[in-house]
Parts: sequence; C-alpha cells; structure tokens
Amino acid sequence: MTLRRIMERNIATTDYLNGLRRVRAAFIKAHPEILDALPFVPGKARRRERDPWWGLGKAGFLEVVAATNCVVLALGVAGAVWLIWGFWPIASVAALFVVPATWLGQMRWVGYVYANEMATKGEERSDALLAWELELKR
Repeated sequence: MTLRRIMERNIATTDYLNGLRRVRAAFIKAHPEILDALPFVPGKARRRERDPWWGLGKAGFLEVVAATNCVVLALGVAGAVWLIWGFWPIASVAALFVVPATWLGQMRWVGYVYANEMATKGEERSDALLAWELELKR
C-alpha cells in the first residue's frame, strides 16, 4: 500500500510540475523580456518513467520503500523456511532468491502503473481541454 501511495504522489508531483511549466511558458510567450527574471526556465513536459525499469533509478523514496518491502518479505520467507526445515543455509538461499524477485516484480508493477496512469491522465486532460474549448465558444 505504501508503494502504491508513493507512486500516486510521484504522479501528482509530475502533473503539478508539468502544469507549472506550461504556466511559465505562457508568461514567457506573452512577455519574452521576463525570461531573465525567472528562476526556472520551462523545459519539455516530463513523463514519469523509470530508466531502466529494473534499476535503482534516483534512489528516492519509492526505491527505499521497495527495498524495505524486499527485506521484510525476505525475512518472512527465511523465517518460514527455517520453521519448516530448521536449516539456516536453505533459509538464507530462499531469502536471497526472494530479494531480487521481489525487487523486479515491484519495479515492473511501478512501470505498468506509471504508464497506465499517464495514459489516463492524458485522456482526462484532453477531455477537460475540449470541454473548456466548447464552453468558451458559447
């Protein structure tokens, strides 16, 4: 749940930053002389992506939460295997197998959610702009 909440936060932050970029660009287009006074020059709109999808990315909060999930699950699996077989080497191997598998699964899920949410946000934005355009033509 925490990982999903972090993804929602990242998506919202990207939306806000892209919106601010558009506002700055509109001001610059209307008054190019203010360009020197702006602390942040608007760049291209950014997409929320992870490159590469399986890596550490920026090692931000999302990656910390995902790594914590890996450790917690690995400890749980190691404890369960130890309770069943009572042999630490097998439990350690199981835990070591779980960590990369959990990481890769989470990062794949994050990539899917980002792509899906960005596509949905794009459609919602297009619909909202169309509604505004129709309203202004009245």
